[in-house]
Amino acid sequence: MVLVASPSGVVESLDPVSLKPRRTWKGNAKIRALKVSGDGATACVLADTGTAVILEAASLKPRERFETGLSWNDEWDIALLALSPTGESVVTSGPESTLVLRDTQTGKIRWRRNMDAVSAHFREDGRALLLSPGLKTFVLSVQDGATLFDHDQGGVVAWSPGGTHILVAPDGAPMKRINVATGGVRRFGEPERVWSLAADSSGLLLVSLPGNMGPHTGGRTHLRRLSTGEFLFELDHEDTIMSEIGWWHQRPLVGGSGGLYLFDERTGRQLAALVRGRQLVRQFTPTSGSLYALIDGMVFRWEMPPDLRRVGR
Repeated sequence: MVLVASPSGVVESLDPVSLKPRRTWKGNAKIRALKVSGDGATACVLADTGTAVILEAASLKPRERFETGLSWNDEWDIALLALSPTGESVVTSGPESTLVLRDTQTGKIRWRRNMDAVSAHFREDGRALLLSPGLKTFVLSVQDGATLFDHDQGGVVAWSPGGTHILVAPDGAPMKRINVATGGVRRFGEPERVWSLAADSSGLLLVSLPGNMGPHTGGRTHLRRLSTGEFLFELDHEDTIMSEIGWWHQRPLVGGSGGLYLFDERTGRQLAALVRGRQLVRQFTPTSGSLYALIDGMVFRWEMPPDLRRVGR
């Protein structure tokens, strides 16, 4: 099952093989964000007007609706929306720079914190939330919003596989790998600006960076060893904005304004060009069998060729 949100406010459930629409749900305003839970059972749609609707992903049947108290007008405004792995909790921003967690079954607020963040990341067990509002980094309890861990620097953040460590890339400073239980910090890399981070269970880390001509001109992608931060190599793609990064069958996957490409994690060599040119890859979702990507308002699907699958290491 694949969910697609169009700017007009239509959410469609697509057949995962043919990508033909099976069900459609239409909202009353332009959609700003769409999230699906890790188990594929629950979806949440957030409109420009600040209205959020919880849907049963398979049927697109609305389950709950609530108002965030915010609205967005500019195309590039970021709306925070995060859904827990099993779809039990949803996080949004609220009025007066607040962070709000709700129960998706009732739409009721479970807790609220005075934090102004642009993104939030659930741990894979759904019990903790990682975010970086401003100059600090926090790990919060999903149960009651209490602070489980904090660090005195903020930036681009991500969980390590298993959730024992967090990754923090402060703007213009070396990256950090932090043990949440002990607070132990390992610094690695040169001071630089980072767009996004993606860690893989294989022990490798993808790092997306701006290009050489400034923060909004081009982009590079590095591969590092997750445990030590050791720089391995730079992926072989053109110097263009590649802000979407991830992993598919333990292969690095990179997308953005320059296309969508799959790489060899041992050499950085390009294995496949799934999309070339200046088509904008806004997001992609790898699964065990297929890859889905939203490109210039359309959904594309690929199967991983057997000869490109990574088996063993």
